[in-house]
Amino acid sequence: MSSIARAHTLAALFWMLTGMLFGLWMGAAEKLQFRPFHIGMMLGGFLMLAAIGTIFRLWPEMERWRFARLHFWTMEIGVLGLNLGTLVQNLTGDITLQAVFSFPTILGAGLLFHGFWVTAERA
Repeated sequence: MSSIARAHTLAALFWMLTGMLFGLWMGAAEKLQFRPFHIGMMLGGFLMLAAIGTIFRLWPEMERWRFARLHFWTMEIGVLGLNLGTLVQNLTGDITLQAVFSFPTILGAGLLFHGFWVTAERA
């Protein structure tokens, strides 16, 4: 497995395990107001990063793409920030962190599109 694909997949597995443990706690403690945070960990963390890891694995040419590392860090920082922002919103109602960390996530999505576009024909 390539290093970027492996890194995205490991991050996805981290979010999966963390999200599952948090969901277990949330249900056991009957703290259902944290569902948005749990859903963000599972969908925004696990599912999205697993899909990106799969894309990098299926198109290994993207591993040599010049923005691969930039893409990795924008997505990882964006997902972390969005999830923390969701937690802050659950606790305080403030959406500032979610708004701020939407930008690196959107940039990461755009970079992924660009990377696939420029490398898919070479693969």
